[in-house]
Amino acid sequence: MIISTPIFKYLISLTAGIFLAYAGVVYDLKVGLTVMTLCIFATVWLIIKHKIKLHISHKVILNFAQIIFFINLGIMCGNLADITQDADFVNDTNNISAYTGIIDSEVEERTNTYRFILHIENIKQNKVWIKSNAYALIYIKKPAIHNLQYGKKLLILGSFEPISAAKNPLEFDIKQYYARRQVHFRHFVALHNVEITGEKINSYILYYSMIVRDKVNMIFAKYIPDEREKNVACALVLGIKNTIDSEILSAYSATGTMHVLAVSGMHVGIIFQVLNMLFSFLGKIKNGTFLRNIIVLFLLWVYAFVTGMCPSVLRAVVMLSFVIGGKFLKQRSSMHSTLSLSAFAILCFSPHLIFDVGFQLSYLAVLGIVVLHPHIEQLFKSENYIIDFLWQIICMSIAAQIATFPIGLYYFHQFPNYFLLSNIVVVPWATFIMYSGFIFLSCSWHDWLGHTLGWALGKQVWGLNSIILWLEKMPYATIGNISISTLEVYLIYGIIAAAFIAINYKNIVALLLTSVLIISYCATHLYTFFQKFYDKKLIIYHINNASVVEFITKKNVYYYASNLHKYETRGYDFYIKNHHIASLAEHSHKLKLHTVTGLSGIGVLTYNNCTILIYNADNLLIDAVTKHKIPVNYILIGDKKYHSLENIVQNYTFGTLIIDGSVPAYLVKKYIKEANKLNIDVHFTGDMGAFIASWH
Repeated sequence: MIISTPIFKYLISLTAGIFLAYAGVVYDLKVGLTVMTLCIFATVWLIIKHKIKLHISHKVILNFAQIIFFINLGIMCGNLADITQDADFVNDTNNISAYTGIIDSEVEERTNTYRFILHIENIKQNKVWIKSNAYALIYIKKPAIHNLQYGKKLLILGSFEPISAAKNPLEFDIKQYYARRQVHFRHFVALHNVEITGEKINSYILYYSMIVRDKVNMIFAKYIPDEREKNVACALVLGIKNTIDSEILSAYSATGTMHVLAVSGMHVGIIFQVLNMLFSFLGKIKNGTFLRNIIVLFLLWVYAFVTGMCPSVLRAVVMLSFVIGGKFLKQRSSMHSTLSLSAFAILCFSPHLIFDVGFQLSYLAVLGIVVLHPHIEQLFKSENYIIDFLWQIICMSIAAQIATFPIGLYYFHQFPNYFLLSNIVVVPWATFIMYSGFIFLSCSWHDWLGHTLGWALGKQVWGLNSIILWLEKMPYATIGNISISTLEVYLIYGIIAAAFIAINYKNIVALLLTSVLIISYCATHLYTFFQKFYDKKLIIYHINNASVVEFITKKNVYYYASNLHKYETRGYDFYIKNHHIASLAEHSHKLKLHTVTGLSGIGVLTYNNCTILIYNADNLLIDAVTKHKIPVNYILIGDKKYHSLENIVQNYTFGTLIIDGSVPAYLVKKYIKEANKLNIDVHFTGDMGAFIASWH
């Protein structure tokens, strides 16, 4: 069993240490090294003194010492990777007029901008140049400077700012996402404020791999005329998927086949098998097996190089390198140990990957296949090659799905019902496309062959896309809007592990534990469901250039939106959708503004005795003075025009003044200053996040 392998225990301890580091545990290097040294001495002393034959009490001490050692190692790795603890880190962004840095990532082309990560080396603050150490996300408006690429040194006028945290409940937290990657700032830059001043290559391997990948990408673009087919072919062969349109991405996600678009373990595994087959003849000569392993390992790293050192490919190549390394050392290590060891090595160098969805899905999928596949495979046997081949795909799909569906539900809120059917078709088809892609690239030096094979490859991709789009449109293709908590994810994995042990080892304790965990999960889920179902919530979101007000209760959303385009399109997916899923909101009802009694114009939103007066471009509300104050619950300002708070106070009695993301920054400052002077309770969604209140 995997839990009995020592390296797996060390991996769990290391992971716990990394979580502690990112939770804010500051590591004192001297104290930490002292503790780790004592753990090593305790381990060595116990082994030497008792000559490996340890009593139970000694084993407990030994295991405890090892756990403490690797937890300390995890905390150390997490803290050493934290750039904010560097003495040169930029803690104050005030009075910065310019800065210099080096492009430290690929330059990604977007709709209106080019985006990349810049390693900031110097800042000009208070007219003095100061050495610094920080990373910023840079957006340069199109058209960009010619020859903008990895390694270029830039001089940028202006100042960067800290990346803002998520303002709305369950909105994707871009600040946390980039902070874990040590990127803490961002800057939207006009073209005339950027100048290339030189070049400094920190990694020539990465630099040339990006150049090679771009040249290979240009070959695909030259010979595959259709943009959609070209983009999917590049994703399948090179792992470049940021150019795939949203319709195709959504279809692959809904059918449970997104993994074929991300060059990862499956793709590298296919290449590994093909290379082993091609060089199998070397096994017949003296030391041929050793030579074959060297060649296969070298070519795997060449493939990683051609993909631009894609992180998912690197993970898979590192894992296979450990497998081949075990063969070199003539160690018959289990796949459990190899998998754990590769994850251990990767997390030591890049501890932030523990939070990466791709890393989690990749290792869990492989773990599921390694652990569950042999047991599922035994349920059916066939002598027919085709039936056996299809059965193997089914077994791997079920094993991978069991291992990944809990975090799939947690992150993506849907389950693909036809994952078996789609994988039976898509996996062999995608494998064939990969083979065709490599043949196409190897023959692309000849123009006629390039056009012919490129046309054939494009048609293969068109067929694959057509099947995926058809499967997506089938009835009940997905179960959507699923919301589970972090605790529920852990409970589901606990149920899977306990049930596996109970079934395969006929363990009564594991069976009882499975029952307890199932009851705990059901109780937790029901409690959460009824709590959310009967919750009555008012929420005013923070969305730039839009006022959005919602009343949520019993699976219904009653909403008002000043900018319907932002509410009903991509803005909804980014700012609001996750909160609706978590709140069990399924049915939407649009609310309209009503006339204010005593004033001319339109400007009141009312639902179930909750009244909100709204100032924005949608209404004709005027600041006239009334004879009697009009009572409202809240006042929302979502307008680019200024409204006197003194007049508002004279006209209305209200609880809280709310300012949303539609109001310009200079007016926000003016409103807050005036509100403080008049002792008005004010809530600015840009600083305090979305306004949330219960109503009855």
